[in-house]
Amino acid sequence: NLLAATGIGSSDRSVQLDLKGGQLKATSLGGEIHLSEVVGDLAVAQVGGANVDKVRLEADGNILAAGPASYVQGRRVGLTSRSGGIGETATPLVVRTGYSADQTLWPDYGLEAVARQDITISNQADAASSAEYSGNLLLIAAESQAGDVYIETSGGILDNNPFARTDDDTVDALAALWDDL
Repeated sequence: NLLAATGIGSSDRSVQLDLKGGQLKATSLGGEIHLSEVVGDLAVAQVGGANVDKVRLEADGNILAAGPASYVQGRRVGLTSRSGGIGETATPLVVRTGYSADQTLWPDYGLEAVARQDITISNQADAASSAEYSGNLLLIAAESQAGDVYIETSGGILDNNPFARTDDDTVDALAALWDDL
């Protein structure tokens, strides 16, 4: 178990873990959490907290829920599984991500998930902090390189990808096709 007042790890230096099949409980009263499982799967019991700005979890293998009460909570959550998946069909990984109607705050909120295999995530509200953790999901990205992506949320899903761009060639081709009809 890891417990901190102002964060665990940093954006340029994650705390390296080798849980050897154990479960991860890492909470903080604020700041950021950056953790990396270097060998095998990362079984999440509880990571983050209502006042945590960012949670970044990486694993060589799968990132999985250790049990039905497991969750990852932070205003912004980043999950990367280099050779496995995130969550399972029967047991999605529960995340609680921050939300604000103030779009100027959106760069500090949301979910980004990248995995080699399937991604199965459930974004849920936090009843104790419902003003910020309402269940609305600001989705930055969800990318599986060789599997499916399944995301459910107790609120709405909104695009929060700051790098979205329009493919002008596709727009022109669709406009020409429409004109031909």
